[in-house]
Amino acid sequence: MKKISFFSLIVGLTVFLGSCDKDKTTDLLVKKSGSVNYVIDNVTNIPNPYPISNYMDNPEDADDEKINGHLLEISVALRNFLNTHPQNQYVFQKASASAISSINLITFINDLGSEYSGNSEFSNLATVIENADLTHLSLNPEDSGVIEQYVPAIYIPNLSNADITKQPILVAGFEVNSEMPGMEEYEDFVVAWYYDADGNLIETLLDENTVQNTSNPVFIVSNGEEETINRSREEFPLITNNKSASSTRTDFHSHEFQINHRYERSGRSEFCIASAHIDPTAVVHINLRKDNGTYNTWKEIREVEKKDIGKLLGHWEQFITTNASPVAPYGSSYTYWNTFERDWYSSAKDLGNGSGNGKTVYLAGERKYSSEWYAYNPSVVKNNRVDYGTIYSSWAKWHNNSKGKFRLWRVEL
Repeated sequence: MKKISFFSLIVGLTVFLGSCDKDKTTDLLVKKSGSVNYVIDNVTNIPNPYPISNYMDNPEDADDEKINGHLLEISVALRNFLNTHPQNQYVFQKASASAISSINLITFINDLGSEYSGNSEFSNLATVIENADLTHLSLNPEDSGVIEQYVPAIYIPNLSNADITKQPILVAGFEVNSEMPGMEEYEDFVVAWYYDADGNLIETLLDENTVQNTSNPVFIVSNGEEETINRSREEFPLITNNKSASSTRTDFHSHEFQINHRYERSGRSEFCIASAHIDPTAVVHINLRKDNGTYNTWKEIREVEKKDIGKLLGHWEQFITTNASPVAPYGSSYTYWNTFERDWYSSAKDLGNGSGNGKTVYLAGERKYSSEWYAYNPSVVKNNRVDYGTIYSSWAKWHNNSKGKFRLWRVEL
């Protein structure tokens, strides 16, 4: 399935994953007393054939089941409150300031508490949020025993093209089980709800492509990292590489890889990479080029079938284009990267950071749990910049750990 994403990860003191037209957003703000335009744009209604509770279980991860239950409970309480007391203005303003287009729902409750004191729907929402236990025991073999701490959050993946005057579509941040009978074609879909003009609640299935092509704001209730949510968008202006590739040059690509651990509950694993580059002149670059020729802070290496976990696979992917992102001299270049399992419906989580030539870059990727990384624990990314000198002289270099393998190559074009 083709994957499309807008806000996938953060990069650097001078780089950010996406941009937002703040003037446009301001113009679209509706007053709390204003009416919502009940129009659904480019969303095909796909009836959900199973109760959503059928997608919550996870025999291999009791904490995941628990968190799914809380995300559903918050979603139900939130959709009821927003239907009668639209707070799209608040949600948009907070998400627009966040580097990962997200808001902390604990802050949401605290900020609105005095205004809605005594309101039964708000009181129920506050109780559900306050009682949500979003702790998760890491299943990453290299993070054994680590308890991950999360806050309830709203993530808006289509924030830059969403129309705040339209009613939001609410999503509980976990996917359907595509291994259930009749669900094979709905891999990576989620359950979503919206109200029509008559107050009827509509339940449908939604995929990432639809989310990126609708102007209805999509509010995904997610377990978020508080520190990552609090990163300011203004600190991360977007830098886009737009140089055309020269016909003769030395580039660096990836080829062989292997993942030894599966994070997916159902369907294929989305093995992805995040990266950013600080060149010898202290300019920060987005170095990953996608198939459409645009550069981004992440891209998919390949989807991996369950049967291929633990097998050495091969797939050529560009890693850095040297005329767009200069790397010479190699000793003065700083490229940081990490690989991870991507979940488009989850708020971005930290993948590490690194510094060089007076600049710092931060990586993050959309994934349900912080520990769903492959190459490096985010805390050690700063110690593992790309060794271009060795790759150039030896033509390739392996990066191995218990989670898998990844090989970067020198490529002469």
